Amino acid sequence: MNKMKVLAISDNHGLLPEIKTKADILCVAGDFSPLGIQSQGPEMVSWVKNKFIPWADGLPVTNVVLVAGNHDFCMTDKAAAPEIKRMFNENGKIFYLENTFLDIDSKLIYGSPNTIGPRGWAFYEKSLNSIKNTMPFNADLCIFHQPLHDSANGTVMIPASWDLDALYPDFGSKLLDLLVYERCPKMTVTGHVHTGNHSVCEMLNAAYRVSKFANVSLMNEDYELFYEPLEFEI
Repeated sequence: MNKMKVLAISDNHGLLPEIKTKADILCVAGDFSPLGIQSQGPEMVSWVKNKFIPWADGLPVTNVVLVAGNHDFCMTDKAAAPEIKRMFNENGKIFYLENTFLDIDSKLIYGSPNTIGPRGWAFYEKSLNSIKNTMPFNADLCIFHQPLHDSANGTVMIPASWDLDALYPDFGSKLLDLLVYERCPKMTVTGHVHTGNHSVCEMLNAAYRVSKFANVSLMNEDYELFYEPLEFEI
C-alpha cells in the first residue's frame, strides 16, 4: 500500500498559515475559528466562505481534513453549521469529520471534536462516549481535538501573562489513551492544550503494534504562533 504524506496542525484560531510543503493531506485538529468571531454564526459563515476555503484551495495539498474544537461554536450553531458543512461538501477538497470517518485512497481516517473540558464550550462531553461509540479499529489516522493524557502533559508552560501560582488544569484524557490502546490507530494527532507534548510518542497497543500520537497545536498559551506543522507518513 502506498504511503501518504500528512501535515498536521491544530489551534490556529483564525491564523491561516502559509504552507509550502506538498502533501497528500493537511489535517486540522480543531479550533480553526478566529477568536473575535468564534461565537458569531453569520460572521463565521462569511469567514469560512471568503477566507478559509480560498486558503485551503490554495494549499499544495490534495485534501484538507478537519475537526472542530471547543472554540468552534459555529459548528454547533443551528443556522451556521449546516451552511458551513454544505460549503465544505461542495468544495470537494475539504472533509469535515464529527465523530465520523472517511476513506482516502484506502486510508481510514477518523475525527472527533469532543473534549472533556472546560464546561460551557463547544463539543464539551464529560464521558467521551461519542468517541467510544464511533471510533473504528485500526484507523490509519485519528484526528482529535481532545488530547490524550500523555499528549496534554509533559511540556505545559504557564504563559507569562498568568499568575505564576496558577494551577494549569489537566485536560488530557486517560480514557482516550485507553481507546487508542484498544482500537490501535497507527497515528493520532490532537490539540486543545496549546503547549502540550509536541513530541511524537509511541504506545504499544492491544494488537502488539505501535500507535503513535502527538499534539499539533500551532500556538502557545498566549495565542502566539509558536510551533511548526507536524509532518509524517501513513
